[in-house]
Amino acid sequence: AYGKPLINETSRKDELQFKKLLDKANAANPLYQDDNFLILYQPIIASEVKLNDLDYESGLAPAPIPGKQLGAVIIEVSKQHLITKKHEILLFSLAFTLLIFLAALRLALWTARGITRSVKGMSEAMSSFGAGKLGTRIMPQPKVRELSELAKGFNQMAGQIQHNQAQLETAVKERTAKLAASEAELRTLIENSPTTIVRYDQNLRRIYVNPALSDLFKDGKNALLGKKPSEFPGGPESAFLEARIRKVFLTGSDMHFEMQWHRKGVKEGYRDIRLKAERDSSGNIISVLAVGADITELNESREELRRKELAKSRFLAAAGHDLRQPLAAANLFIDALKLTELSPAQDKVVQKLDQSMSNFNELLEALLNISRLDAGTIKPENSAIYLSDIRDWLEQNFVTMARNKQLDFRLHFPERATLVIYSDIDLIKSVLMNLVSNAIKYTSSGTVLVSARQRGHDVLFQVWDTGIGISDEQIGHIFDEFYQVDNPQRDRSRGLGLGLAIVKRAISLLGGNINCRSRPSHGSVFEFRLSLDSTMNEFALQSVASHK
Repeated sequence: AYGKPLINETSRKDELQFKKLLDKANAANPLYQDDNFLILYQPIIASEVKLNDLDYESGLAPAPIPGKQLGAVIIEVSKQHLITKKHEILLFSLAFTLLIFLAALRLALWTARGITRSVKGMSEAMSSFGAGKLGTRIMPQPKVRELSELAKGFNQMAGQIQHNQAQLETAVKERTAKLAASEAELRTLIENSPTTIVRYDQNLRRIYVNPALSDLFKDGKNALLGKKPSEFPGGPESAFLEARIRKVFLTGSDMHFEMQWHRKGVKEGYRDIRLKAERDSSGNIISVLAVGADITELNESREELRRKELAKSRFLAAAGHDLRQPLAAANLFIDALKLTELSPAQDKVVQKLDQSMSNFNELLEALLNISRLDAGTIKPENSAIYLSDIRDWLEQNFVTMARNKQLDFRLHFPERATLVIYSDIDLIKSVLMNLVSNAIKYTSSGTVLVSARQRGHDVLFQVWDTGIGISDEQIGHIFDEFYQVDNPQRDRSRGLGLGLAIVKRAISLLGGNINCRSRPSHGSVFEFRLSLDSTMNEFALQSVASHK
């Protein structure tokens, strides 16, 4: 029952080994194995056998007889055969796997060789295209769809780029030809221009001169290029010119001025100079361009004209003075006639004569004022003037005139502070007289406002009206002599057209400027500035403070 025949047939050594294995395999440990053997142990137990078949139908298994073991079954399996089979299977699996790997590797290499060849061809084509050979194309690869699509897209892109390149080259050639023609034309103009053109570098040295300048000197360009104005030709005006060129480099602002032109053995002349900063693409000033024009003859003409104007003004002033006596006598005779007994017809003639003499007096007075201003015989007699005095004078002289036309006449002068200007009161009254009279004359309804407001160290005078206004075309001529807005027929009853001409000359004599802003059908504003008297203003402010 315990394998005695097996024990009898084995050697003693095997018997001992078997006993050791048998001791390890029992009911408590039915399975045992080591590196060489696998032992299964199953005991043989006696069980009761039912004779009634119904007992089996009831699903009850035969109940074993407790403690009754008849023997045991022991199965010994040698692992050597299994290990051998395992090794054979592993070797077969390894060989089969290696075979598959080699086949896959060969297939991959074959496929990669085709793809690599195609990709290499594409890379070479792209390199050739990038080198400027725009006609390069890639052969399609029908075996690889992705590469075929890539080649197709590249060829389309290359064709479009080649087309655009051709158009661009054509456009560049056309533009280059036009630019060359324009440059040639410009160079011809510059080279033949009577205007001198010079370019200075940052060291104030000439880097270009045109023939108009180089022809003025014996050695031409060689004497001018690379040299500063102070180095050649020198002279007192060279420092003046260099200072202005240096200022353009520092500030970047263009300059325009006139300067005398001295050259040895040549009559003294004058030049009109314009300096312009030249910049690079980054905005840095790299050079200064100087353009000069000879204005010697123009200056001589202007000086001659000024002398003639001065002579004319002096003549008019002298003639006006001489005309005053016979004019005064004529006025006396007219007044004498008015006291005599006149027929109605004679009375009408005397009235017309009186009106004509009045117009003549007004015209002569205006002409004399302009001639005196032009001749320089009127010199400003400046003194301290309180704005409050000017306000009172305006109120006394123009309130009635405005009321007669049913206009609202307003004065806006500072009330809390007493301001003092330093100027000529007669010239100021002459200016305001003309401006306010015109404002009332050309305003049919609405308001005339005269204001004086402090602006820094100045007082800003403004005369506003809601009259007919002045168009942009007319506003540039309103200060001309005998020019009148809305009076093309030269109706003398509406004035002589000399008021604003006198105003401009008087303001200029006071050292200021007059400006006008206007809107047709809305009104106009005339304005000018006069300087405050700082000393008198401090005194006036102290006086006001002490009275408070």
